Amino acid sequence: TAIINVLGTVQYDNSSSSEIDGEVTLTEDWINNSISTGLTATSNGKVIFSGINQNIGGTNTTRFYDLEFLTSGSVKSTLINMEVANSLNLTDAVLQTNSYYTHITNPSLSSLLWTNGYVESNDLAGYLLRSTNSTNSYAFPVGNFDLVNSLRAVEIDPTSSDSSVYGVRVSAENPSVVSGVSAAGSTSPFSVNDKELRLGELNTYFFHNMYKFYGNSNATAKVYFYDSDETDYLYGSMAKWSSSENKWLDDYFSIRNSPLKPEFKGPDKVAVSKRVLTHEDDVYTLARQKILAITSFTPNNDGFNDFFEIPGLEYYPNNKLEVYNRWGELVYSASPYTNDWDGTNRSNGLKLQSDMSQEDTYFYILTLDETTDPI
Repeated sequence: TAIINVLGTVQYDNSSSSEIDGEVTLTEDWINNSISTGLTATSNGKVIFSGINQNIGGTNTTRFYDLEFLTSGSVKSTLINMEVANSLNLTDAVLQTNSYYTHITNPSLSSLLWTNGYVESNDLAGYLLRSTNSTNSYAFPVGNFDLVNSLRAVEIDPTSSDSSVYGVRVSAENPSVVSGVSAAGSTSPFSVNDKELRLGELNTYFFHNMYKFYGNSNATAKVYFYDSDETDYLYGSMAKWSSSENKWLDDYFSIRNSPLKPEFKGPDKVAVSKRVLTHEDDVYTLARQKILAITSFTPNNDGFNDFFEIPGLEYYPNNKLEVYNRWGELVYSASPYTNDWDGTNRSNGLKLQSDMSQEDTYFYILTLDETTDPI
């Protein structure tokens, strides 16, 4: 139960271990070369890293109880997988996971604390893992020094209270040039040029990994970002890399203004998944405002769905829409189209018939711009 200051490194060798019920503060590295986890299962004390750049390594995983990082701007690097049984407090430090997992096994929402610190994973295999046992939002303060505002935090919302383990990371790289294999087995690179037709340009400044490592409870996700991330494009969804198809697919996220989140450094936007994540793949990036392929509308003047409206079309001002009947006759044409067709037979503004188009199957060609294939 003592308070111990180590002006240097703590190292375990052979079969050594210790029970810490007080506090141990160290200024250099933590090395576990023991055949055990270093700390006994009955340890309920705290280990405090107070140096500038410190490593957590060795040949075996250490299972800390309470772990705290001091010294603002310092970097604590894991050179092996690490577990935290009760609480991890990042304060203002950066935890660099490299190619390893840091797993907080306590499912309490308060088991992870931070002020301005965050978890950085420069390797595709490195993740922050949290155990869950509720349907509340579990925060993952992931970030990278190379990003403006550093944080690109994520919240995972399990759909049940079953015991599960989720892992998250963010990479400040272009997914087209990253190397490695993700936790879900997705093999890089993830070329932003390989994507389904309805996706626009993809974010090449950073991307996320979100994966369920254990359990039966699926989840939805909220990914926070900033207006400054949209200097090139306005994003309207998130795309997920499909390992089976080797291309990006729209994963149906909606973009909203972020609620007040001072703990995430005040993000402006949040991408919210509209459906439960399937977890068969785990690579995600923001995608330019999608064009949804509308398949029906009901122009009967009831005030609902009376116009042929294509969400996201406002981001393509040079678009062109052509509508044909089943015999290949042009029913309607507009360039640009402004989501205002009510079903009347028109072509280039000239009414062809006085009555409305009959209920039937029609076909359309939507050209978004000169650089995008027509839909």
